[in-house]
Amino acid sequence: MEETTGFCQMVVDKASDRLLGATLMGPHATDLVHELGLAMLYGITAREVGLMIHAHPTIAEAVMDAAHEVHGMGLYAG
Repeated sequence: MEETTGFCQMVVDKASDRLLGATLMGPHATDLVHELGLAMLYGITAREVGLMIHAHPTIAEAVMDAAHEVHGMGLYAG
């Protein structure tokens, strides 16, 4: 997509690992927000979001990496 700038941050409850909120910025951020909305609605944990298959190479990997970074395991987080 010739875009190199973007940001995905999750706000997660430390005790339950449930997603409380998220910030997405960058091109096509609106294409990613639905996954995070469903995670919040159904109480899906950050670990579960990270374990979900995210196609490669896609911008959806930003969500996966942010979920992994909650536990210090992100590949691309800087």
